[in-house]
Amino acid sequence: MRISMIKSNTRRFPSPKPSQDMRNWKVMTRRKKWLIGIGAALLLLVVIVSAIDWNLARPYIARQVTGSTGRSFEIKGDLKVRLSLWPRIIANDIVMGNAEWSKDPAMARIKRVDFTISIPKLLIGRLSFPEISLSDFHAALETDKDGTPNWVFGKAGKQRKFPPIGSLSVDNGTLTFRAPANSTN
Repeated sequence: MRISMIKSNTRRFPSPKPSQDMRNWKVMTRRKKWLIGIGAALLLLVVIVSAIDWNLARPYIARQVTGSTGRSFEIKGDLKVRLSLWPRIIANDIVMGNAEWSKDPAMARIKRVDFTISIPKLLIGRLSFPEISLSDFHAALETDKDGTPNWVFGKAGKQRKFPPIGSLSVDNGTLTFRAPANSTN
């Protein structure tokens, strides 16, 4: 038995080593792909969030505010959110309930509130409002016969720090103060 091997004339050439520039180009391509992917994901997120009907969040917001303050709260009108580094939130026809002992059922009625939130401060755990604008704002501040104010929310003894406000503007507003103990109306 004879085995013969046929040798081909095909020569194998070693593959050229990629130069440093070529390796950097591949790394840059990988970085570019990541940056493009992240940018596309952020763009998609912005498009999705912009397409959301924020009015669907009104009942959730009302439950959260009611649970936090112990008062009824309702956004009866339209709710809009414009996203940015300082998102702008616009809500129409807001009603905040009054204390149980008050004669007036509403502590505050606001035709339109327009405010911004600082996302950079929110990312470090601080709530901050760079600007708040109120239109047709009507509030009734009062104390009961014992001197308990209606602007104290939630359970007694639990102090809350109010977030900072950069600027506050009120267009066509009224503020009523009643203190029966002092005969103030």
